[in-house]
Amino acid sequence: MRTDLEDLIENIDAFSDEHLYALIGGSVEHGRTVPQGGHALVKRGKEFFDSFLEKFRDAICEKNGLRDQVKKVGSAQTQKAMIPVITTWIIARGGGSGAEITQVVAIYLAILIARVTLDTCCSGYRPAK
Repeated sequence: MRTDLEDLIENIDAFSDEHLYALIGGSVEHGRTVPQGGHALVKRGKEFFDSFLEKFRDAICEKNGLRDQVKKVGSAQTQKAMIPVITTWIIARGGGSGAEITQVVAIYLAILIARVTLDTCCSGYRPAK
């Protein structure tokens, strides 16, 4: 039996970044008034993604962080091969984002992170002293 993750990974190219942001924006919408247009969902999804990266940048970029874990799995990782590792990491970190992160939202975040690459996420990163 296939999982949501396997289906999403197989069809990763069917989702534009904007579509993924809208899906994230709709998923983290709980308790708020539903916006009238998709643009508000895309904006909310982008804001959530940016705040997620900011909150977890240290854990992503530090020595033995997510970026190093992915590299240990294989330095020539394809985008699709990285997604399960990143998804598992996001789920393990869970609610530290300030909102409940469901498995599906974790998958969407992982796809976006894989697309921009962990090296790009860590560009300009300076560890806290």
